[in-house]
Amino acid sequence: MLADKVTGDLAGVWLLVAEHLRLGTWDLLRSWTRQPGERAEPRLALQLIHEAAVCTAGIRAERTLHSRGGFELANGLPFVAADTTIHQLLAERTVEDCQRLQVMLGKLRLASGHFQGKLLAIDPHRMRSHSRRRMRERSEKSGQRPVKMAQTFWAVDPDTHQPVCFTSGTAARSVVAATPELLDLADEILQPTERQVLVAADAEHFAGQLLADVQRRPGFDLLVPLPNQPAFRRRYQAIPRRTVHAALGGLRDGQAAGRVQVWSPAAPIGSSWNATANVRRIGNSKALAARGTGTKSRR
Repeated sequence: MLADKVTGDLAGVWLLVAEHLRLGTWDLLRSWTRQPGERAEPRLALQLIHEAAVCTAGIRAERTLHSRGGFELANGLPFVAADTTIHQLLAERTVEDCQRLQVMLGKLRLASGHFQGKLLAIDPHRMRSHSRRRMRERSEKSGQRPVKMAQTFWAVDPDTHQPVCFTSGTAARSVVAATPELLDLADEILQPTERQVLVAADAEHFAGQLLADVQRRPGFDLLVPLPNQPAFRRRYQAIPRRTVHAALGGLRDGQAAGRVQVWSPAAPIGSSWNATANVRRIGNSKALAARGTGTKSRR
């Protein structure tokens, strides 16, 4: 009977046991649920992890003891929990509990070498929502009909293609409002020293409020392109050429608005290129040149 239970297309879940032992997953889940190992809550949380690993939640609907490859046994349970049970587990946890779990897991992954944390790419990821609630509708591409979308905001290590942390928000929350919270999580995980982490973002993140926030963070630099819009092009075309001089990597630098360093290619301003704002020192041009940054606007 036991052999029959641990065979099938979901038996591969058992291959995660070694990774759980390396990461200390069980201790993390006990800390998140604040329950001892004898209780069901940490095991229900383990079911959530395994459902994410196989990219499905349909296992809950097929609550049969066969053809699941011992999925429930890998969770330490004699059954597969139903939606109601999982929803109750999540309802008893706060956002702060989940963020604390992210920080602990992130520190373990950093120590294990899963990511380097020298360069971060931040970007929102929006998924279509079928919620019946009244919520803001968004259109990801020009010409598409706006639809309801759930929002998540991610910080990813481009060198290793590994996620570092993420947050979620209501449909009306903007990247300007969500990014400081995201950087707070990244700061707790990476604990960067002076100018250690370069954060790369797209033009959606170009806002004075966000630039000022990053400027107050000693461990981070922000690289964000200017929106390729006529108003911005006219503004920077008006900068006198005598105030612009050659910098490293074939770029040029100047001073705009007294606070933000403005970077632009040597070629005349046109629609095919875009300038980049960096809230910190010109010395960071070495890092930009080394990474071969030649950003073009998609907006």
